[in-house]
Amino acid sequence: MKIAFIAHTTIVGGAAISSTTVIQYLIDTGLIKPEECIIIQNKGKKISTEKNDVYFNLKKTIKFFEFRLPFSLVFKGGTSNFFKKVYRIYGEVISIFYFLLIYNKILKQEKITIVHLNSLVLWPLLLVLPKSMKRVIHIREISNTSIEARIAILVINHLATDIISIDPITDIPFVQSRKSQIIANPYNMTESRRLRAFKDTIKMELGIPPKSLVVSLFGPVGRQKGIDFLIQIINASTQIKNIEFLVLGTPQGVEGEKYIQLLKGYNNVKYFPEQKDTTKFYAISDVVIRCEDYLPLGRTVWEGIFAGGIALVPVNKKDDISVIKDSIEKYIYTYQALDVNSCIEMLLTITKKYPDTIENSGYPISDNVASTSEAFFRVLTSQKNDYHSFLLILIVLPWRTDFECP
Repeated sequence: MKIAFIAHTTIVGGAAISSTTVIQYLIDTGLIKPEECIIIQNKGKKISTEKNDVYFNLKKTIKFFEFRLPFSLVFKGGTSNFFKKVYRIYGEVISIFYFLLIYNKILKQEKITIVHLNSLVLWPLLLVLPKSMKRVIHIREISNTSIEARIAILVINHLATDIISIDPITDIPFVQSRKSQIIANPYNMTESRRLRAFKDTIKMELGIPPKSLVVSLFGPVGRQKGIDFLIQIINASTQIKNIEFLVLGTPQGVEGEKYIQLLKGYNNVKYFPEQKDTTKFYAISDVVIRCEDYLPLGRTVWEGIFAGGIALVPVNKKDDISVIKDSIEKYIYTYQALDVNSCIEMLLTITKKYPDTIENSGYPISDNVASTSEAFFRVLTSQKNDYHSFLLILIVLPWRTDFECP
């Protein structure tokens, strides 16, 4: 057995943190050895340093390569810019040719038997990876409704050996294939929960009033994550006493920088740049908020809950909330997506229940790393009959497009 872990991104974020957490656990427990795997990351990105590469420490002992990888815009929340979409599709085609001509030879030379694709955006590789290798794809995103997304779902259902989805929502397009399994992301928020007892001290260190309800937004600062909506919430929150906002993340381009300057103008907002260790920030976060126009049950939501806080997430009429129905108004609160009044009303509801701060929401666990990592390993190493449909490849390749379906 030899595994190639293909990473579409190595920067601080849910996908990279989840992947490296699992790989480190598997190595630490002896389930895999460093020489039994390689790491593949995207070529042409910034020079790898401890600050900007979550895989940095792993690559001290694991052999790694830089390949030209695809980044398919088939997920909800991705850019809608036509030219960026065309550029991404061009990159997908180039990547496919590189794999056919160069990279597959490297994988064979390295004696790879299992390939793990760490994101939905890497789906085009399923068209060209050697059929002798087991192909596992990790679905961390909600697919959009574009034609390319529909092609991606078709390809994944037919050509992936196994599919891992992080929750029932991301798993919806793959249930019928019977190849998919739901394995939650790994979280260990034990230290954050322990530090909640010292949150007043930490708040003062960060310049946040001790007796305040902290509402935190973690992630890239830009429209994609709804930062413009958060600013509307901040402006409308004057009626809520003792509320403080914390924003932590890297700006998305020039627009993101402008948002940060705007955030710094508010007395009840604290902005912090991207951090590799977010332990103390989650320790003081009472509410982790998401501001997209759909229900995003991503890593930050569960990190906040595992840390002993609660989450406030948007929903719209099309969202399936059955996955969180048992947690609503216990650990997860919802508001109507992009509706300022709805969000403010829910914040008022939360402050009535928790007028000062949330010491501990009572979520039953704070660490699931062992169980999720071992479940992941079982999927990687399971044996299945694998039928590689070259007919499907011939059907889908001529029809690659990205026009939106009505």
